[in-house]
This record gives sequence, structure tokens and C-alpha cells, in this order.
Amino acid sequence: MSIIYKKRNLYIRDIVQKDIEPLRIMHNDPSTLYMLTDPTYVTKEMQKKWFKSLNKSEKSKRYALCTKENGKEALLGMIRFDIIDTINHNILVGLDIMKEHRGKGYGLAGFKLVMDYCFKKLKMHK
Repeated sequence: MSIIYKKRNLYIRDIVQKDIEPLRIMHNDPSTLYMLTDPTYVTKEMQKKWFKSLNKSEKSKRYALCTKENGKEALLGMIRFDIIDTINHNILVGLDIMKEHRGKGYGLAGFKLVMDYCFKKLKMHK
């Protein structure tokens, strides 16, 4: 697993095969679907196709947000980068936190990590 960016106990890494079912379950939870631009229920087959297409777009990226709990990795959710504009240095970001990790401050900490990564590493302006 390739860590993209790390700060303190949180890190961004590539999404791997073992993540696709937990991410699908998170996506299909009504409390997550309610907040999404595209509230389409995702089947296992749709999720497999999505996983195969993850790295094909230059304008859209998806990553896992993780931490270590008791020495084991915990998948906290998924980070979305959309409308990536490297000419004007703009990016649209989103973050979904798994239901079992909500209310623990991971959303705020995750967004701080994402913003740090976008401004410092990707050199985004907006």
C-alpha cells in the first residue's frame, strides 16, 4: 500500500482491493447517500468496475483515509478529488467517513490533512 501523504496519526493512501467492499457499504448507507451529489445505490459489480477505473482520470482521484488503532490499520473513509485543474490550481474535495468512525473528530482532522496536502503538495490555490 502506497501512502500518499501522512500527518500525525492520519494518512492518505491508494485504495486497494480489500477496501472496495467496506467503501461500497459506506456509500450505500442512507446517511452517506443523502449527502452525495450522485445518490445511486452501488452493487458489488458496479463497485468492481469502479475500482478498475480508479486511476484512469486525470481530473478525478479517490484515496483512502486511514489511521492506526492498536497497531492495526483502520480505514476511516474515502477522499474525493474532483475537477482537478492544474493550470489554475483549483480542486474540489470531498470526504466520506464510515459510520462507525463518525463523531470522533476524524472528519475535521481528515479535512485538515486534505487541505494541507492540496495546498502544500499539490500546490493548489483554491
